[in-house]
Amino acid sequence: MVAVTAPRTATRAPDDPAQRAAIFRDFAARESATRANAARSFPGDPWSADDDFHNHEQWLARDIAAGQHLPIEAVLRAIDDGLREHWAPPSSLPLIGTVPPCHPRPIY
Repeated sequence: MVAVTAPRTATRAPDDPAQRAAIFRDFAARESATRANAARSFPGDPWSADDDFHNHEQWLARDIAAGQHLPIEAVLRAIDDGLREHWAPPSSLPLIGTVPPCHPRPIY
């Protein structure tokens, strides 16, 4: 019965290149501040800071998907396409496309 009463998921994928680019720019504009906040939360631990950054990114993707009635996959695809195709970010700050190695945390 839960499936019958559950809200419908989004079914429309962004086929508009301008919409996909806007989603990417929105993410790219927030990257620097979000990474800085994550680094403050995990000083001396780049892997955990990166993990925290991606957690915030995931929630932002969900918010955008819900707000634009898009499937989450479409929002994540727009971000991925922007990174892979080197779309211009809204600022001159470079986007980080790598993951730091996982090491034991320096502070427990």
